[in-house]
Amino acid sequence: MSVILLILKIIGIVLLVLLGLLVLFLCAVIFYPAGYRISGSFEEELELHARLHWLFHLFCFSFRIVGEEKRAVLYILGIPKQIYPAVEKKEKRHRRKKRRSQSDAPGEKTYDWEMEEEDGEEAVLQTMQMTSIETENVMSSEKDILREEITLPDKISSWKRFQQKIKQIFRKIGSFFQTLPAKVRLVYSNFSKWKGIFTDEANRASVRLFYSEIKYLAFHYKPRRVKADIRYGLGDPALTGKSLAVLSMIPFLYKKKVQIVPDFETEKFFVEGNLDAGGYIRIFHLIRSGLHIWKDDNCKKFIRKLRQ
Repeated sequence: MSVILLILKIIGIVLLVLLGLLVLFLCAVIFYPAGYRISGSFEEELELHARLHWLFHLFCFSFRIVGEEKRAVLYILGIPKQIYPAVEKKEKRHRRKKRRSQSDAPGEKTYDWEMEEEDGEEAVLQTMQMTSIETENVMSSEKDILREEITLPDKISSWKRFQQKIKQIFRKIGSFFQTLPAKVRLVYSNFSKWKGIFTDEANRASVRLFYSEIKYLAFHYKPRRVKADIRYGLGDPALTGKSLAVLSMIPFLYKKKVQIVPDFETEKFFVEGNLDAGGYIRIFHLIRSGLHIWKDDNCKKFIRKLRQ
């Protein structure tokens, strides 16, 4: 009986330790700040570098755009893992053909083994080629046994799905910057419609709540250090003036190291200059604002109107 109680005691202690570690990890995710830094230059070619680090730089995410080239790397405990772009299949095939050409020789028994890449992008393959007819059946049976022992298709398929989602996110980011001028013009053309929605008497309570939460998030997520020298134009003097009025409402842009110069004479959309900004974010603030909006019935009705 004492042995059973001792085993139960050990199991309980282990479960409590695991529960404590889980609670500690959740608290770290919610309350420990993650630092971010965004730097870039907007000249003839776009060059943008964003970096997000968390927990004493043990986890880092880096995203870089240079012209048409995009690259994303995840660092876990200092070990890099390239997320985007993935290794091209053509390059893998070229390496395989080169390996085969180096290993094959006429008149000899050759074996060509191809194992799964460590990144798990392709399914596990093991092929075997023999020029000897006598041992063909034996080697094919060994190949079947090895394939039965390897049970990774589910993990690989899930990893592939994850990579596809990451690729879609980066494609959306790239398309966002490419279609930004058209979106700005679309918002300007529908300005009267949006103005009517936001100034409606029935939506004022929701608008005030949204404004207060956006102001709260902007206060906590705003860059702690900013250095910028930007010159821009939207192709329309009226639209450029309105955008400058919106930018003038952002307090941290009044710092000494921030210079924003609008161009009212240009007839095309352009953004030129340099930017270097960094700060900290906490998930706690986002959860708090989300709960405030989710609990408000007026905000739910307002969101339904915006979706229509």
